[in-house]
Amino acid sequence: MRSNWTRYASRPIRYKGIFLINFGRFDEALAALRKAQTIQPLAVYISTNIGMVLYYAGRYQEALAQLELILRMGPRPGTRPGIPGSHLVAVG
Repeated sequence: MRSNWTRYASRPIRYKGIFLINFGRFDEALAALRKAQTIQPLAVYISTNIGMVLYYAGRYQEALAQLELILRMGPRPGTRPGIPGSHLVAVG
């Protein structure tokens, strides 16, 4: 099944991005997460991580656009957007 393969193939790349966020290496984190997103483009959790890195990097308008993308994706079983409301507050 392709979806299982893509989920597992994107996982190490996504974890690398999350790791880099913790060290403030936002550009590298974003690059890793975008690469993970090319493997699994419909994964809400990857899109959420991209929104988080944009927010932490102070790129609020881009973070907001990412949040809107996640909301347009619609609800998916077993998932929920994890971007806090503070993202919206930060952009006014």
